[in-house]
Amino acid sequence: MDFTEVRTVRIEERDFPIKITLRASIGYQKQTGKSFTDFESTEDYIVFFYHIAKAGAKAMNQEFNYTYEEFLDLLDDYPTETISNLSKAILGDKEPEPGGEEKKPMSSKK
Repeated sequence: MDFTEVRTVRIEERDFPIKITLRASIGYQKQTGKSFTDFESTEDYIVFFYHIAKAGAKAMNQEFNYTYEEFLDLLDDYPTETISNLSKAILGDKEPEPGGEEKKPMSSKK
């Protein structure tokens, strides 16, 4: 994901703009005590989502008045959709290969 780009994560009928920013990274680190590149659990991933959703709302001049607990309440009934849609938004059109590397587009021969 391009750090300057705002993308959208759709959960049920709600769209959350997301943006990876320095402020989001710091918020994640303060809340978890970990670098934003260290996801050890689903909770880490959702904490990261919370902070990049706050940054996305700010970038789009939208209000984001949810505490972390209120944000979890919004996502609670959609665990698979949340993880799947967040992953797609962060990775864009690229899908990770086993071992964490992204697939490279195949060249077409004419």
